[in-house]
Amino acid sequence: MSSIATTRATWRSTLPAPLRGFLLGLFGTLAAALLLAASAAAAIGLLNQGRVLPGVTVGGVPLGGLDRDAALARLEASLPSLSHGTATLVIEGQPTRISYAELGRGYRLDDMANDAYAAGRAGNPIEAALGRLRDAVHGTQLPLQVHGYDQSAIDRVAVQVALQHASEAIDASVTVAEDGSLVVSPSTPGAALDPRVVRALLGAAVATSDPGDMSVEIPVTIRQPLVTTGAAQAAVTAAHAAIDRPLALTAGDDALTVEPADLASVLRFGIDDAGSYLPRVDSLALGALVADLGSRVNREAKDASYTFGATITVVPAVSGHELDATAAEGALRDAIDTRLSGGDPGSVILPVLVTEPALTTEMAKASVSRIARIGTWTTYYIPGISNGYGVNISIPANKLNGLVVAPGDTFDFWHDIGPVTTAQGYRQGGAIINGKSEPTGALAGGICSTSTTLFNAALRAGMQMGERVNHSYYISRYPVGLDATVFADGASVTTMSWTNDTDYPVIIRSITSYGIVRFDLYSVPTGRTVTLTTPIITNRRAAHDVIQYTTSLKPGVSRRVEGVYNGFDASVTRYVRDADGTLIHTDHFFSHYHAVNGLLLVGKATSTPPPSPTPPPSPTPTPGPTAAT
Repeated sequence: MSSIATTRATWRSTLPAPLRGFLLGLFGTLAAALLLAASAAAAIGLLNQGRVLPGVTVGGVPLGGLDRDAALARLEASLPSLSHGTATLVIEGQPTRISYAELGRGYRLDDMANDAYAAGRAGNPIEAALGRLRDAVHGTQLPLQVHGYDQSAIDRVAVQVALQHASEAIDASVTVAEDGSLVVSPSTPGAALDPRVVRALLGAAVATSDPGDMSVEIPVTIRQPLVTTGAAQAAVTAAHAAIDRPLALTAGDDALTVEPADLASVLRFGIDDAGSYLPRVDSLALGALVADLGSRVNREAKDASYTFGATITVVPAVSGHELDATAAEGALRDAIDTRLSGGDPGSVILPVLVTEPALTTEMAKASVSRIARIGTWTTYYIPGISNGYGVNISIPANKLNGLVVAPGDTFDFWHDIGPVTTAQGYRQGGAIINGKSEPTGALAGGICSTSTTLFNAALRAGMQMGERVNHSYYISRYPVGLDATVFADGASVTTMSWTNDTDYPVIIRSITSYGIVRFDLYSVPTGRTVTLTTPIITNRRAAHDVIQYTTSLKPGVSRRVEGVYNGFDASVTRYVRDADGTLIHTDHFFSHYHAVNGLLLVGKATSTPPPSPTPPPSPTPTPGPTAAT
């Protein structure tokens, strides 16, 4: 206590009395001022409880004295809108406009209102008091706070813009036109936009308090094509070295030429393993070219044949040629590749496979002096509408004239007569359809007279018989139980066949004249003998005539529409023995013939009922149409 008193006494004793008075007055005044300021700050705080303190502005908008909701309303009403307007993205000189509303651009009104209310209230009481006094005297300017965009919205816009303005580079290409010319399609560069770059540049531009429109330059990355126009044109130059002149070929005895357009047709253009765009040979196209060459080179072997005159003479056989397709493709590919590399392959040899005929000239000559007729049969018919007035019989017979059936070969009627078309001269003719005669029911109707006649000639020559089917009903011009119908309608085929089971060729010779068809088979006689049993007839079924009156005919005039055909079953057996008498063939031919009632149309008067005459006796079965193609 004594020390303190001593110190205080020392301080007082060291200052002059006037100075001590001044300092005491100054400190008192300051204390009074601070007390007054604190009172004023407290009064300001009390008077603006729940309101923004006086002097606070946000972006130039005064908010002092307003509660939070009123401050929000004033900011929203006073500040210029940031959601109106557009940001223009300039991409390769082309504008793309994005509305601010699409980006979700606007102010952070809640944050600005909160900051305005917090102004003058933050910190310790002294700092808050000083802030209030400062706000009251000088005011507080708070900055605008902007919400530039919604993250998901700007991401979506960036991706959309990148996709809309991106383009793939288009490679140049070379195609072969139908005329063999090479057509170059030029390349086109592509463009690529990175959506991350779009987002960053657009986001930086719109994150501003400026409400006006703005323009943003977006950089583009150019995508270069893999194949340029120059590379394609260079490939065309290389290709012309291979196709600018014909390619000479040799295939056996044939000299061929592949024209430039055909050479061009096998070329395709593409990128090789080294990344170069070059012409190359396409395997499928090359195969098609070889197939076309084969059609010009290939020919079937032709058996030796005979001509009949004062003597029988030999017509020489012709060897067949067949292009070796696999080897030919390899030879052509090598030749074209040689040209593509700048070389000259010269004339190209295509391998050809030679096929020998079954009956060679030597074989025919060896037996010609011993040839004799070994089988024959003749059929007589009445030319009419049911057989195309004879042409449906004579055409196939003449087609078969001179045909040689080599040892071991099988004759098949449909195969060996060739195409049956109107272009060959065939006409509509009769057919048995559903057991009834149709006078013009099929093309080449009546052809069965040809098949039946040849069947009987081969039967009597002792050949090994194959397929044979009897007609639906019996036709009297054919031997009982030994007719052979043929029919083809696409899905179903009935044919007649036999096999030459001798060691010598069999020559078919046909003779046709009005109402007659005859077949003679010639070969070296083997001493075979043929025995045919008398037909065994069973299961007879009588048919009768039906009279139908019609006004389409004059009264008393009659017209037969269908003949009367009695039904029955017939069985014939053939025995064939060789020169030693050994039985080599036993054939049983069974035929089931349906009964068909006749139909006779008789004219009647239209005004009076027709009489009821006694039906005439059933006529003898008359010739009818055969099944046909």
